[in-house]
Amino acid sequence: KALKTKPLTQENLIESIKKTQRTPLVFVHGFNVHYEEALLRSAQIAYDLKYQGPVILFTWPAGSGDGVFDDVLFSKTYQNNLINAKASIEVFKNLLLEFQKNKIKVNLIAHSMGHQVVLPALQQIGKLNLKESSAKHVVNELILNAPDFSSKKFTKISKEIKPTNKRTTIYCSYNDKAIIASQTYNHNSRLGGCSFLKNIDNINVSLVDDQTLGLGHGYYSSRPILSDIFQTILGID
Repeated sequence: KALKTKPLTQENLIESIKKTQRTPLVFVHGFNVHYEEALLRSAQIAYDLKYQGPVILFTWPAGSGDGVFDDVLFSKTYQNNLINAKASIEVFKNLLLEFQKNKIKVNLIAHSMGHQVVLPALQQIGKLNLKESSAKHVVNELILNAPDFSSKKFTKISKEIKPTNKRTTIYCSYNDKAIIASQTYNHNSRLGGCSFLKNIDNINVSLVDDQTLGLGHGYYSSRPILSDIFQTILGID
């Protein structure tokens, strides 16, 4: 069944969110995800979480090229996606700042390479808030799923990210083949490979995540993890 679409200006988007009087959920997808698939994943998260507020997909150019070999050539697709992710930081930061300006707090879920958009944007917002002596959270629950982000770099910027949210939860897995491939490509450890950090909730899902079923990278959509995310969004320890 085809669904209708309605374009909104940023002003209309903000007004429509305010009218709901509920906390929006923002989802940022990861590596090699085409627009239609990103929409489907957002809808699945909204449905499975039975989320009661607006669900907002922040989508960025994250697919492979038109050539049949682009899907196979991991390094080419990865590098192109990484460039696009970094080019999307400013737009995402401005969206969150618009929410902050209008006193709209959000729950934020990022997946995979989406962290290359989300975490630098939050770092920049954290710096701005410190400069303006404003410690207001723009994010309630910050949920990081299979973060394809340098563990060392995250440790470095985590002090600036922390004031932007009420709580940070990381879901990670030793079985994640996509993260293992990323570690090889980037020559460093990735947050999604379970680098445990102080003052952050680290959830190792390796026993739940079955790598025989695929890359072991999409566990955020599995029932046990969604149940845990549901409780996290409710604010349960």
